[in-house]
Amino acid sequence: MTDNTITQSPDDFDWFKNNGIYMPMINDTGRNIAYKAAIERVAPGSVMCDIGTGTGLLSILAAKAGAKKVYSIEMDPGRAKFARDMIDQLGITNIQVINKNFLRCDRGDIPDDIDYFISETIGNPIFNENIVDLSKHAKQWGGTFIPGKIEVTAEVYRNHPILPLVYAESEAFEFQPDIEIDDAYEKTINDTFQQKHPADNYTDEDLETLAEISDKKELKELAKSNGWEDKKIRDALK
Repeated sequence: MTDNTITQSPDDFDWFKNNGIYMPMINDTGRNIAYKAAIERVAPGSVMCDIGTGTGLLSILAAKAGAKKVYSIEMDPGRAKFARDMIDQLGITNIQVINKNFLRCDRGDIPDDIDYFISETIGNPIFNENIVDLSKHAKQWGGTFIPGKIEVTAEVYRNHPILPLVYAESEAFEFQPDIEIDDAYEKTINDTFQQKHPADNYTDEDLETLAEISDKKELKELAKSNGWEDKKIRDALK
């Protein structure tokens, strides 16, 4: 995490700048299904720790799956406050949000032994979010780290350019996790996200133009060239 992504309050929680990858990430169906399944297998009666909680998604899944206690660690002040507010809104009382870099946490911050750690601190280049160091630091509390291993498959190309991808903004419009979480959580994410989405800048003329187009191919090409989002297109065609 670089300094220009740090947020100080939920008002700074900008889905399109500071948190550009958040919506595609929490919309990742495969990721959501895998983490939810792993959490539900081990959560009942367990003490768990979510490293890099972000919006609180994995912590909430753990609490709802029957975890006895969840320590929710987030180093960014704005994200930590966002997660704490979300958890309070849902009425969940067994999640403790700690605003601190996990690598600086000790037994004073997390006094309990941990049964299971969960973390999605995996970047596009895999190891750029310190998941190896985080998992090593977690050993002092015991327990099992989820994910337990990462398999890397490599292919060799001759003279092939390799470009790291860093998302500057989210192109998604709706939070659609494809797993059961909590209706209030989903509504809060969508409300805070959509209020700041560039698609809110559509004019009435834009929507009238969309409504007059019946050719799906032409509609998609026009939408792409103008940066229009699928939800607004669907609404215009109703």
